[in-house]
Amino acid sequence: MHSQIKQEDPKKEILLAMLMTDKEKKGYIMATELRSKLMNLGEKLTHKEVDDLFKEANIEPNGKVKYDEFIHKITIPVWDY
Repeated sequence: MHSQIKQEDPKKEILLAMLMTDKEKKGYIMATELRSKLMNLGEKLTHKEVDDLFKEANIEPNGKVKYDEFIHKITIPVWDY
């Protein structure tokens, strides 16, 4: 399991998915587009899971999601107490 985690790069995977959505290379995608991707691709999330993720990352439901800020906010290591 440890070797699998080392091989995976969540930041890179998220960035690639967002870049594929941003055809015009604006540096952001709309929250509605991101919600659709999160709920329909890969490991599908529920509405509540996406809502929680958006709340944690301070994303407005109809707002713009900038790649760098979003990736940084959701990949910050969680301290294990």
